[in-house]
Formats: sequence, C-alpha cells, structure tokens
Amino acid sequence: MQFLVKYGSCDVYVSDKASQEMTAKQNSHPMYRSKPSTEFLRLVHDLDVTKVQKALEFAETMAKQGSRAIQGHLKSMSAFDKAAQAKFAATGQWPVSALNSLPSDGLNPQLTVDQIFDFSPVGMGLQKYFHLGFADPAYLERVQRVGNVLEKIVQHFTTGFKLELLTSSEVNGWNGRAMPARLGDRNGIRDFFGDPQMQYHEPRKYVAEFDRMQLPIDYVAFCERDAVARTIVHEMSHIAALTEDVLYKHESFSKNEAERTTSAGKMMPQGIAVPGRAKPMQPLTGVARDRKANVRSSDLIDSATYVHNADSYAWFSRRMMKDLQPVDFQKFKQA
Repeated sequence: MQFLVKYGSCDVYVSDKASQEMTAKQNSHPMYRSKPSTEFLRLVHDLDVTKVQKALEFAETMAKQGSRAIQGHLKSMSAFDKAAQAKFAATGQWPVSALNSLPSDGLNPQLTVDQIFDFSPVGMGLQKYFHLGFADPAYLERVQRVGNVLEKIVQHFTTGFKLELLTSSEVNGWNGRAMPARLGDRNGIRDFFGDPQMQYHEPRKYVAEFDRMQLPIDYVAFCERDAVARTIVHEMSHIAALTEDVLYKHESFSKNEAERTTSAGKMMPQGIAVPGRAKPMQPLTGVARDRKANVRSSDLIDSATYVHNADSYAWFSRRMMKDLQPVDFQKFKQA
C-alpha cells in the first residue's frame, strides 16, 4: 500500500494490485491513448490525484448541503407555532412571518401546512428517500435524526480517516466499502439513536486507530464524479453513524422492473401526487434483505426503517445540492 495524496484530514492510499491494474489499462482507455507510456505514479499525478481530491471535496460539499437543508427545514417548522396555526384556522392564511421563513418560495399560502412542508424541495427529498411526510406523528423526531446523521457525516470529513483505492476484486466487486474503527452489531444506527429494541448486546469494540473507506480505483478514475461523491457520502454514513444497507436505490421498485413483477412489487404504492407534475413521485421502496445471509424477504420494508438506510442519506444529499445549489452542482460535476 503506497501513500497517494492528502485531502484535509483524509490520507489516500493505493494498493499495489491497483497500481499494477491501472498501469496495464493506461494505453487501452480513451483517456490515456494520447499519453505516452509512463510509470504508475506519474499517471496518478496526471489524472487520478485530481479526481480523488475533487470527488472528496464534492462529497463533503454534498453532505454539508444535505445537513444545511435539514437545519433550514427544522427552522421553518419552528415558525409554525400555535399562534400561527390559530391564525390559519381562523383566516385560512398563514402569517407572513411564518411564510417568509419557508424554504419553498412561491408556494400558494392557501396550501395546508402538510402540503407546504411536503412539497418544498427538502420535503420532497424527505418523502422520496426517507418516507417522511409532515402528517407522520413522529415527523419532527425522525427529521431531527436525519439531521443528526448528516451532521455526523460532515464532522467525519475533518476527524481523520483513510481512503484506500483498490482493485474491484479487492473490494469484492462493490463500488465501495466502509470499515469503521468501532464495531458493534449490524443495527448500529439504532443504538446510536438509543432505540430500545435494538441495543448492542456488548460494548462497541475499537479494532483500528482510523476509520477506513475502500473504493475501486477504476470507479474513481472513470465514473462520473457525482456518482463517486455520492458513494463516498454513502460509505461515510456507515462510518459516522453505523447506517445499514437497507435498500440500494437501484433495487427500488421504481428503478428495477424485475422487482416490480414480484408479489411484493405488485403492492408498490401508487406514488405521491405533486402539484404541477403529471407523473407521481415514487419514494424509495423495496423488500427487506438479510445481506449477510443473502436472503431476500417477501415483505415490504417498513417506512420507519429508511432513516437507517445509507443510500437514503447519499441520494438525499445529492438531491439537495442539485436542487438548492444547481450552479455549484454542475461546476463540481464538470470540473
């Protein structure tokens, strides 16, 4: 394993096998055809160092935008106090002070409070990736949980971790793998939030000095930068809050035709009707899986479980940056 580059408190390393693989590919890939044959480290410093640093910066910015979006959403909710709701009940209008605090400029003030929050950019993201609608009795608590996890993700970009670039075979064909320094049972985020039904049976064990993240080097080098950044946020959620792989987006009924034809898929909700859209929004929905045992259930994942899902945090953060910072999103994507 050789040191490659540093980004903030993150040290990036590359395995010997990955360096050999990239050297072998350098003349066959279109990116490298115009380059003379070089040693691996020169190849890395020509291209991959920049790609790694920009992907990490993109991921950190994505997570920060997701965290800011949630904090703004919670601040908006605080404006809808009892006095504001009383005025709406009496007049059918929300106070101007309350409406001015909303992140959803231009929404019709005649909308119900549920619609005002659910159809804001943040509300749409919460519905799509976490199954969180304003009418949910536990809405405030669960939104705060989402915010807490995103805050932890942001913090972990500055606390020190190792990113290892490996061959695909070294990460078992996955796009990424997280190896937290602390270990516990596979429902770590539930313990993190103190859910009484899912406590650790023994104290967490610290098995390494640093948190580690592993990515395939060709994925970082050749895939779209926003995909790599999203994967980093996904893996960082495992490290920061011990999230679980409840459901990957590509497994969702709305993205996987094979899943829709199953008995569980036929129970897929009809989607959420959104004002101004002809097509309903389909939340992330699928069946439960035991990934360690490679067993697929026929039961739909319970809506409350998505707050534990790593991919939900990754895709939510990406959506918040794309919707709320579109210019910056495109700059990072095309840089």
